[in-house]
Amino acid sequence: MEDDARVSGPVKVGMGAVGLGAVASFFVFPGKVGIIVGVSILVLFLLCFGGYYLWRRYQAKSQSKRFTSALEAQTSAAPKSISDPNKRAALDKLRQKFQTGLTQFKSRDKDIYKLPWYIIIGEPGSGKSEAIRHSGIDFPPGLQDEMQGSGGTVNMDWWFTNRGIILDTAGSMIFGEAGSGDAPEWKEFLRLLKKTRPHCPVNGLFLVLSVESLIKDSADTIARKSSKLAQQLDLIQRALDVRFPVYLLVTKCDLLIGFREFFDSNDPDFQYQMFGWSNPDPLDSHFRPDLVETHLKSVAERLRRRRMALLRETATAGRLGDTQHFFASSYQLGGAPAAAPRKLDEVDSLFALPESVMRLAPRLRRYLETVFVAGEWSAKPVFLRGIYFTSSMREGKALDEAIALATGLGLDQLPEERSWEKNRAFFLRDLFLEKVFRESGLVTRATNTLKMLRSRQLLIFGTAGAALLLLLGFATYGYFGLKKSVLNESGYWQAGAANWKQGEWSPGIVRPGEGADVFRFGYSGTNIVEVADNPTVLEFHSRLKKKIEGGFSVPFIFKPAVWIGMGEVKNRDDAQRVLFERGVLTPLIGASRRKMIEVAPRNDDPASLRRHRDALLSLVQIEAELANRKPGEGLSGGTNGMERAGKYLNTFVSYLTDSEFKGDTNLTSVFAWTYLTNKAGLNKWAPVYFSGGDRLSNNIAIRTGLQRFRDANRTNEVRVQKELANVNQLVTALLRFRDSESAWLSSAGNSCVALTADVVPAKAAVDDAWNELSKNSYFGPGTTTNLNARYRLLEDAAQGAARTSMNEITSGLGVGAQMSGIIAEVSSALTSFGQEAAQAVRTNRAAASNVVAELDLNFVTPARAVPLYQARWALYTNACALRDAQVGVSEAVIGNQWRDFLDRLASADQFVAGLTNYTGPFAPTVATVCDGIAGAAVKELKARFVADYVKEAARQLTRTTERSTWTIGDITNSRSLFERIQRDLDAREKLGGEAAQLEAVKSKLAQTRRAVLTGTAAYINGRIGFPVRLKDTVAVMNPGDLKALSGLLANLAQELGNPIWQADADAVRKLKDDSASYASVVSALVDKDGNPVEWELAFIPPEVNSDDHRMITVYPYAQVSFGGERTAWKDVSHESKAISFGTNGVQQKVEIAFRKFADDAKSQVTPLPGQSDWGLLHVIQAGNCTRSEDGRTWRFKVRLEDKTQSLAGFAVFEARLLARMGLPKVEDWPK
Repeated sequence: MEDDARVSGPVKVGMGAVGLGAVASFFVFPGKVGIIVGVSILVLFLLCFGGYYLWRRYQAKSQSKRFTSALEAQTSAAPKSISDPNKRAALDKLRQKFQTGLTQFKSRDKDIYKLPWYIIIGEPGSGKSEAIRHSGIDFPPGLQDEMQGSGGTVNMDWWFTNRGIILDTAGSMIFGEAGSGDAPEWKEFLRLLKKTRPHCPVNGLFLVLSVESLIKDSADTIARKSSKLAQQLDLIQRALDVRFPVYLLVTKCDLLIGFREFFDSNDPDFQYQMFGWSNPDPLDSHFRPDLVETHLKSVAERLRRRRMALLRETATAGRLGDTQHFFASSYQLGGAPAAAPRKLDEVDSLFALPESVMRLAPRLRRYLETVFVAGEWSAKPVFLRGIYFTSSMREGKALDEAIALATGLGLDQLPEERSWEKNRAFFLRDLFLEKVFRESGLVTRATNTLKMLRSRQLLIFGTAGAALLLLLGFATYGYFGLKKSVLNESGYWQAGAANWKQGEWSPGIVRPGEGADVFRFGYSGTNIVEVADNPTVLEFHSRLKKKIEGGFSVPFIFKPAVWIGMGEVKNRDDAQRVLFERGVLTPLIGASRRKMIEVAPRNDDPASLRRHRDALLSLVQIEAELANRKPGEGLSGGTNGMERAGKYLNTFVSYLTDSEFKGDTNLTSVFAWTYLTNKAGLNKWAPVYFSGGDRLSNNIAIRTGLQRFRDANRTNEVRVQKELANVNQLVTALLRFRDSESAWLSSAGNSCVALTADVVPAKAAVDDAWNELSKNSYFGPGTTTNLNARYRLLEDAAQGAARTSMNEITSGLGVGAQMSGIIAEVSSALTSFGQEAAQAVRTNRAAASNVVAELDLNFVTPARAVPLYQARWALYTNACALRDAQVGVSEAVIGNQWRDFLDRLASADQFVAGLTNYTGPFAPTVATVCDGIAGAAVKELKARFVADYVKEAARQLTRTTERSTWTIGDITNSRSLFERIQRDLDAREKLGGEAAQLEAVKSKLAQTRRAVLTGTAAYINGRIGFPVRLKDTVAVMNPGDLKALSGLLANLAQELGNPIWQADADAVRKLKDDSASYASVVSALVDKDGNPVEWELAFIPPEVNSDDHRMITVYPYAQVSFGGERTAWKDVSHESKAISFGTNGVQQKVEIAFRKFADDAKSQVTPLPGQSDWGLLHVIQAGNCTRSEDGRTWRFKVRLEDKTQSLAGFAVFEARLLARMGLPKVEDWPK
């Protein structure tokens, strides 16, 4: 662990970022806000960082005390698993020695993680303890016995330094008796380490190999020792559960030939340096033991360069130690006393040092590849950080392996030539101080250190960045919260303080027109208010309401600004109410009053009259609420306040803009909230100044509007009179229909013709009157269910308009409202409006009272949602529809197994069964008449349908055979017709007694099927010619004919497999046999697409010295023409193998010619002239061919003759058919 006084780089970066963020806040946020944000960031950061620091210190000390106490208890406990007294004693000594070191920590109150811990291991006598003792690092006085381990380390020794702790282990714990590496002492030592420092048991390990062992040990000894070391390193890793760096120390280098002579004269500073090789590769790179020799070569090369400088040294030169840097490439003379001349044997030894180092390479490699190369089952290897050559003291003679080998003496028998200063160490101090202790942080539990480092860096920087962003975000959030609650809101109040005129604030939600159209108002709720975020008028009032609802909150980060008196906001609730009243309600109510006084509604526009009436009622409603408001009541007055607010807004805006305005729900919500929730407006609806006068005499708007409402009421009377005329017209039409229906039902024939002629006109008149009444009804569509009730409704409507309007005005006033003042005057005026209107309706109702009851009972009353007259009419028309339905059979009927016939019968049965559902007036008579009409329709259907089917089936069967050509489509269509007719025949039992008529269809079907089969056979036979008939010399088929025939034959075989054809087995078998015979030739002459196949023509050389051969020597040049395209002349007299003349379509002409000389046309003979298409087939037709077994190869001869020499012979050619199958034998071709 690092010292608490030191802060890592990333933490410093984080602290700097926070500081920069605090400084930046002074510039980002304006004025005092920036100061508050910056100071807040710094204070919060200091609190968090200080708290974290103190917590870390406390945790570290508490953990250290717990570990030390636990270890003291462990080290003092007696071992229970070991019975051997000697081993128990050794284990006790180890624990006591370990406890001694922990006591030093405890006595000086030191954290066990304060300094790095290192283990040094090696075989006994390898110089471990002496390397530490003579290292030259700082050993604090009084912490250890400086002579400890001088006679050999017993189990372990503590070496305390100012830079780290070194645990010197006895070599016998690893390299003692066989298996001692698994001894209790070693395992106990590792357990104590793990228990002492669980987070970081060790920071590194020194692996010590002595030069003496490297030189003297045999290969088997080296293998055994390296295997032991590998086992122990693996055990250490698994026991401690960490990966750590390992430093390989090659000790006793003074035993190398030339080492003492080489470095004896070096100055003291030089002997502290490192001598060896440091691994430059990343920690996770695999160590390559094959490069050990390369690494040591670099060391030896530097020694050689230094050796050259030493050899040039003269007796008068400065001493060898004057050179300050061992690895310099040149030698600088110094001012030290002159050295004595070197002896020759010293020069020899000095010269031998680089080679002595290189002789160690093979042995070192054996160790390294065993210890540091990971196997399949080993832990991930530790980090080899370098190979370092050291010497802690000079004693004994140098081991010259080369001299021993040359003289035959053992290494120990060589004489010592010179005595040296004993207590002089080389190359140790800087190794500890500048290399090992500086790399104390390389220990890790990660299997991939690069990934671990990146993760830690990301965590540190990410945490610091996130903390900074969180602080800045928190401050920014506070700033914007302040801006939202103070800065933004101030703009709304500034806008509310401007644009006042005559007690009204603008912009409002309506604006007057210009000039003569001053009372044609326009909607302006979407106009922009001049505020920073440019809200519309509606949004302005809605947002202002939300600001008041949310209260005025100051973020806690800015609370100090309030504490020091930076100001506060008062009377926000009341200001919102005033703005809404003066900006929305006052302009709406005032403009409505002015328009009602000046503008009369249009009598020809019902919507305009309604809007005028609604606005008048709303003005009266306001006066009623002012006159009857009780303490504690506000806008709701016992009703839904939201609904009432919306009604006021919609009514006034619709009236002013002459439109059907559907108000914005947000504005309605503001209205209701202002007088139901806002404490400044609660129970203050309606404001007193909204009143236009408490009597009709001084309320000009309501007085004038009431007079206009009287005019609107007269318009309603006209509508009532119009509907009264429609009701009277319906009564007249129903009486006519009653008489015509009764006459038709009582007639003898009840014919559908009479129904159409006599009853249909009366029914049409009733429908017209009914539709007119329903469409233009005063009460809305679909309300005519009773004529008597309709008369009563009209009477009530005539006199009830005024009463309804008054009820709407007083509905929200609550029980016990005072009907006095202007309210009583309005009520009296409205009540008198409808007294005269009802008299005309009562007069018409009395005149029709003697027939209305009958008409309602028999014609108007609904039956299953339709009037009775329409229900009976549906029965009449459905019965006649059955009677008039066409019975004819079409082509589509064939094959549906009599479905149309059965469906018609089912429809008739369903209709007859449904007659019982009608139970209204005249039900028995209606059922008898309709049943008679339906019965006659069924009787005619049964008589005509089957007969028509027989005619249609015979017509289609006859049409099937009326053709001269037969394609596969024709045959398939015929089969489809046969199958459909057969399905009907199979289902003929559904026809009952009418099925006997189908015998003619059955006979006709059999005749037509045979006709199709024989017609197809005759058609195919008529199309066949040469080459399908090989001996046919008259009819010759072209490739198109052959392609059509191929397609027909290919599909015909499959088609004839359908069951419908099997009823005529003889005709089918004859057609199948003929088709198969034709197909055997056609399939060989065309490919699968119906195109002619190709064939290859080749010349077959004759037997040497035969007549044919002599003939060929006379005519050695041959040429073949395919369809007029000639090949080149080829000399065929010298070949022993077949000579190909190419391929071509089997339909082409073939001509074969020979010449004595290639360029002499006069010497040409043409034994096979190409006169006709299908040349190859003509050759086969001639009969001079030999067929191969598979029919694909045919050989034929052409005769050659030379009369001048009286020679004759044959040229043999072979035709190879490139087809799916071969041609049949000549005798098997179709005849």
